[in-house]
Amino acid sequence: MKTMLLIQCSPAGTHSLSRQITTDFLHAHKSRHGDRNLIIRDLVQNPPPHLSGEFVGAMFVPPNQRSPQMEQTLSLGAELAEEVKKADEIVISAPMYNRTVPSSLKAWIDHVVLPYETFSVGATGPAPLLKGKTLYLICATGGVYSTGPKVSEDFLTPYIKFIMGFMGIKDVRVVFIEGVAFDREQGLIRAKEQIKTILEPAV
Repeated sequence: MKTMLLIQCSPAGTHSLSRQITTDFLHAHKSRHGDRNLIIRDLVQNPPPHLSGEFVGAMFVPPNQRSPQMEQTLSLGAELAEEVKKADEIVISAPMYNRTVPSSLKAWIDHVVLPYETFSVGATGPAPLLKGKTLYLICATGGVYSTGPKVSEDFLTPYIKFIMGFMGIKDVRVVFIEGVAFDREQGLIRAKEQIKTILEPAV
């Protein structure tokens, strides 16, 4: 059975549109592709800390040269990176805050983009270590940023696409729940239509 990693980071609970549409996405995905071994990482319930100086100091030390203290310092990063490595598919469910990612999601990314785990370090520079994965990004915004005059103000989806590509995840598919500050119901309807578009037929 394939494995799916779900990253949740909206603090809005039952009022969260990203969580609501993510539930719809999971049901639609299951109906198309069957069951998955689902790993859930809720960054609101268990927020990863911001990186410490000790973490930054240890992360580029080759694994065979790390002290036990360094291994302990990097242990959460290694755990989160291992979840990403195990997953065939990753779902990131996030609201847009101030045109970019919530701080909890940025902290998760900072742990996951880990040398020797998700990218290699060599004389010619970094190289991606993650291959053959699909990432679904479900993004909730008050305004409209996928088209129109505010496209250049979206620093969330380009960043996610870039940083996932840095680790080797090139297949990134986006569902926008947008314009909900003006027409909530229409935003939800459009998002559900996008789910149908990004899910490939079962094979």
